[in-house]
Amino acid sequence: MISNLHSIPTDCPHREKNGWMGDAVTGIEMGMGNYDLAASMTKFIRDIFDGQNPETGGLSVIAPDNNYVGGKSPLWGSAGVQLPYYMLNYYGDKRIVEQYWDKMMHFTESVWNLNQSKEKPGLFTDVLSDWSSVFGNRPNEGEQVYVTMNYYQVLTRMMEMAKVIGKTADLKSLQQKADVVKEAAYTYFFNKDIQRFEGIDSTDYRQGPNALALYYGLVKPEHQEKVLNDLIHDITVNRGMHIYGGIFTGLVLWELLPQKGYADIATKVAINNTYPGYGFMVKNGATTLWEHWPDGASHMHYFMGFVDNFFYRHLAGITYDNSVSGFKKIVFQPKFVNGINSAKASYNSIHGEIKAELKETSEGEYEYKVLVPANCTAEVVLPGRKEQVKSGGYTYKIKIQNK
Repeated sequence: MISNLHSIPTDCPHREKNGWMGDAVTGIEMGMGNYDLAASMTKFIRDIFDGQNPETGGLSVIAPDNNYVGGKSPLWGSAGVQLPYYMLNYYGDKRIVEQYWDKMMHFTESVWNLNQSKEKPGLFTDVLSDWSSVFGNRPNEGEQVYVTMNYYQVLTRMMEMAKVIGKTADLKSLQQKADVVKEAAYTYFFNKDIQRFEGIDSTDYRQGPNALALYYGLVKPEHQEKVLNDLIHDITVNRGMHIYGGIFTGLVLWELLPQKGYADIATKVAINNTYPGYGFMVKNGATTLWEHWPDGASHMHYFMGFVDNFFYRHLAGITYDNSVSGFKKIVFQPKFVNGINSAKASYNSIHGEIKAELKETSEGEYEYKVLVPANCTAEVVLPGRKEQVKSGGYTYKIKIQNK
């Protein structure tokens, strides 16, 4: 991250040095977890909208814009919505959402008007895809499933932000679009016979479409168990404890797995030293993140750093309640994983330092310490208990049976 912060978040410091927006969508939360990026992201968001087409509302895939496929990648251009959303959640920055609201709405309209398939309403096209996938930079399941599902998340996050800044008049049009996209996801991507999400082009099973559908809330209740079970089976059995996909697949899975109760699987994937994965990189001499799972390209890309979100949020257990932005309300919810007997992390929030430390004191018994900054509250969620606390330090004793 440090090596790629030179005026803008670059993709790599030695080769292109471009502000690729897909990299920011998938990697900047990792950056915000480790560094104060409020000022640099304020500047980068300005760069993003400086490059917006004033007539169509389309965004480039690079900021500052260099006229490369402008308006043709809503997936990567979604940084224009995703980064203000991150700024709101990490720094409580409503100002930046208010400042760029009209431009963000213009972008969502541009995707609807310019990138929607005329033959298949609610389905969208893109010139990029789930980059850096094991199946290729533009994997053969097609880009449509990734951009369409991501656009649904863009719309739902726009609705969240609209409520925060009082733009309730825009909620109706955003909801109408989201409803169409959600229905289209089933119409064009869901195989009813085997109950799985696929790309437009027929392929073998892909983790990405199913992970995105689950995480974004696209899966109907009656299909959730089957879709999730098949996903877990592919990761653990078919792929031998590997996440198989690119940066959008990975970003989602490192959050979805622990949320669904599979932090143990996420941990095994993280330390697996066979291809493809972080352990494979380390075993082959990596001290920084590669651009692609196999060697052969840049050795200094930050966008696959999303695994660090898993360490902070789920092993140490520090995350936020997004109904109260800026870590004003903290959620401490560590996951208890076989083989992990300690985890310690801190986050320098805008209100002060947040700390969490989990330590196994004896077989199946743990001590969990947290520190809540002044003028903040927290919810501590532990096995069999949940409590609300105010600022200060707290220590909890936990006993886990048959972990």
